Amino acid sequence: MEAPPSESVYRNIHIIINPAAGADEPILNTLNDVFKESDADWQVHITKGNDDAKAFVPQALEAGADVIAAYGGDGTVMAVAGALADAKTQVPLAILPGGTGNAIAMELRVPRKLVQAAALINGAPSFQRNVDLGKTGDGYFMLRLGVGVLADIDLGADRETKDAIGILAYPLSIFQHFTNLEPARYELELDGEKVETEGVLCSVLNAATLGISGLSLSKNVDINDGLLEVVVLNQANLSALASFASSSISGEIQGDEFQHWSVREVRINSVPSQKVTTDGELLGDTPVTARAVKDAIKVIVPHEAIRSMLDYSTEPSTK
Repeated sequence: MEAPPSESVYRNIHIIINPAAGADEPILNTLNDVFKESDADWQVHITKGNDDAKAFVPQALEAGADVIAAYGGDGTVMAVAGALADAKTQVPLAILPGGTGNAIAMELRVPRKLVQAAALINGAPSFQRNVDLGKTGDGYFMLRLGVGVLADIDLGADRETKDAIGILAYPLSIFQHFTNLEPARYELELDGEKVETEGVLCSVLNAATLGISGLSLSKNVDINDGLLEVVVLNQANLSALASFASSSISGEIQGDEFQHWSVREVRINSVPSQKVTTDGELLGDTPVTARAVKDAIKVIVPHEAIRSMLDYSTEPSTK
């Protein structure tokens, strides 16, 4: 059951802005329009990279921020979320979607339109939702960890392609990489239990959304259950890929081509070694270990009562 909606206005708002994000919109003008009628004190921090986003969080907390907002794509949001998790603070994260895919915002039902997302921290009915994160070494992920072809797909949708064709960069990268797939041997350690299997695709999911409206890996993936979902696709054939596409559209993992485990911690090794990404960012190569961090952060999300009135389109937003 959802928490009751809050219409309180946060008074000390710190907004971390990535100016290189994919959206082309009048950010500061829009924020000024939202906050000028309130007595909130809002400050902006402009990043030159995700390391800047991480550094701004402790500065904002020291300055007494009662909410920290992240404007940018999933990489920016995740950098801020990870810094909040490290700080072990109750100060919530507000998401102001400004990227190409905005999969994290979509997963949490944060509206794509900037004025609507900003209103959630300025009086619109909302609540603070507890959200799990996946942790790998010193880093975190909110959506998924991709190994092998999934990492290649993430890296194939590069900034140049995103700038040229927007969200279509992702299906284009999928099409380019779902050909001539070679299986790898995966050595998995699942909550201490060792499993060996072969597959062409391996993913560790904390959330289901892929960043395209209506497209998800599994409706059974819960971003607040304290678990990670490990999925392996076993066969590189048309039947398996059709099942994968069907599962993505319907939101259900199905078909004998998949193996699926719910775990608190997983270690993945592969032969041959494969690239690893977390929420679209290159992490390194296998082996990799990931574990679930229950209730790692709080995120401001719209209350169910207003969701039908919000804009969830994938097109760049304006005022």
